[in-house]
Amino acid sequence: MALLLVGIGCADLVHSVRPTRFVPGGIAAAVTLGLGLLAGLTGWPDLLAVLVLAAYACAWERVVALGFRAHRAVVPLAMLAAGLVVVVLLSGQAADAAGPYADWLAQADAPVLAGLEPDRALLLAGVLLVQLSTGNVLVRLVLSATGTMRPDAAGGLSGPARTLKGGRLLGPLERLFILGLGLAGNLTAAAIVVAAKGLLRWPELSSPAEQDKVHRLTEYFLVGSFVSWLVPLAGLVLLG
Repeated sequence: MALLLVGIGCADLVHSVRPTRFVPGGIAAAVTLGLGLLAGLTGWPDLLAVLVLAAYACAWERVVALGFRAHRAVVPLAMLAAGLVVVVLLSGQAADAAGPYADWLAQADAPVLAGLEPDRALLLAGVLLVQLSTGNVLVRLVLSATGTMRPDAAGGLSGPARTLKGGRLLGPLERLFILGLGLAGNLTAAAIVVAAKGLLRWPELSSPAEQDKVHRLTEYFLVGSFVSWLVPLAGLVLLG
């Protein structure tokens, strides 16, 4: 599970910085493979699983891009769901993380890493990566798949998505806040983040210039926000 999240997280993050064809997927595959080898997953069953996950990370970026381009956002969503199901079913067969990665973690003096088991630290890294660009990608996929936001003929995005600004930055920030508060045992304080976002968006949703779009804007805001919040909450469930 940790390597799966690291792979797709790296692919989406690199794509957001440099959306060059095949480069994000290649980097994500290399990171997944390298991290698996550093974690001591060198036995044949584990090595085969790492290679499959590296290929999955490479394919993820292409499937997401083609899904938006071909107006078939449900395809990458189904791919992600299938990958998560398979990983959960086979997670009991995976070896514990060890190797140079575990040795480095044991010697790390950072307080946040103190006492963390190698598997949990690796899963935490994957969950953190997913909060960044992958969370935004999932929001766009769900909005597009449900028709709340639809690609136009030119391949861009039309409708309310082009009206509300700053979501690509606010989304990762709010997800990191919610995840951090949850890990600190203060999940109820995440309500402050939710309320703050509502206050920030209220002027746009109530603008007289947008009255003819207010229903679509509200639907877009609610669907996108709930999907965005589910990403850190799911991460907290994985981390226990």
